[in-house]
Amino acid sequence: MSKKRKATTVPGNPFPTLLCRELDASRVLSVPVSRLRYWRVRGGGPRWVQLGKSVRYRLADLDAFVKANLHEDGTLHVADLMKDAEVSK
Repeated sequence: MSKKRKATTVPGNPFPTLLCRELDASRVLSVPVSRLRYWRVRGGGPRWVQLGKSVRYRLADLDAFVKANLHEDGTLHVADLMKDAEVSK
């Protein structure tokens, strides 16, 4: 009989410390997977976890990334990050 694990939470964060794949993270942020990969190499994206050869993102880190890039008028700064990346190609 297997034990069910409870998801733990980060203090002060309502999201459990669940991990999601690149594709899921790209959907959460509404950016292509290639953008996540670019950010991992160049910096500036959400924190990520390396598990062997696999890359995962914590939901709490995706939420923190969105909050850190939120403008006072409520618009996200992520679009500006994407524009900057296009120029530097």
